Amino acid sequence: MKKERIITFFLASFCLIYASILICCDKNDDDHTNGSGKTPFEFTALEADADTIFLGSSTNIKAYASGFNLSYSWKATEGSILGSGQEITYTTSPCSVGTNTISCTVKDDNDNSETKSIQIVVL
Repeated sequence: MKKERIITFFLASFCLIYASILICCDKNDDDHTNGSGKTPFEFTALEADADTIFLGSSTNIKAYASGFNLSYSWKATEGSILGSGQEITYTTSPCSVGTNTISCTVKDDNDNSETKSIQIVVL
């Protein structure tokens, strides 16, 4: 009888400890990660300080993205891209009068990528 109570006590203790560990180690659904501790990939916006500029001037353009180890690739139909990374400066060239498209492709280490474009009117 005494031996059965000791076994029951140890089993009950083991179950309580195991349950406590499971509760404490429960995955937090609010951590905004993909289970690997890395933020999931998302390219939310591409914004310019000005969408209309004069020939010979420039505007800053910023890509808003989240994810793990992001890389940014920029292109313009006319004009120049100065800088790199999340924010660049678009500068007009003598032949860039009109509507110009600036595109940004964001890529993460998991080969997720997305391209967004913005139009800048050059007067």
